[in-house]
Amino acid sequence: MDNMGVILRAGAASLIAAVSMRLDILGDLLWLFLLSVALDYLTGIAAAVYTKKLSSGTGLRGIVKKTSLCFVIAAALLTDDLISKTASQFGHPFSTGNLIAVAVTTWLTINELISILENIDKMNIPLPPFLLAALRRLKTHTEKRSESLTADK
Repeated sequence: MDNMGVILRAGAASLIAAVSMRLDILGDLLWLFLLSVALDYLTGIAAAVYTKKLSSGTGLRGIVKKTSLCFVIAAALLTDDLISKTASQFGHPFSTGNLIAVAVTTWLTINELISILENIDKMNIPLPPFLLAALRRLKTHTEKRSESLTADK
């Protein structure tokens, strides 16, 4: 059984390495996104315990929502691939370089970070006021920059 465990771990490591290589910068952003999703979920539970509003139904909805966010990123990545492949088929080699997926992942990560701070605030823990403001500015900047990249010219 030990050999099977080694084989499974090696296979998983190889798969992760291959996907990370394919995703380039998006791979790093995905790790940040997944970490922020986990922290948001945990701080949400902590805030619910603190405010005495813990609910298994709410927790389950949170898990479904977090899983769905991964599907949004997958759709953005597929959109990048679709654009590149379609442009190539029409004789115009063009690659978005995962631009749409990077913008979507960045935006979703910022939302998760804002939610983490809001959960902490619900527990009456003091936060540096500039931190939430900085994240909101970054979110606005990401939205404006992404809109300018996709706007009709």
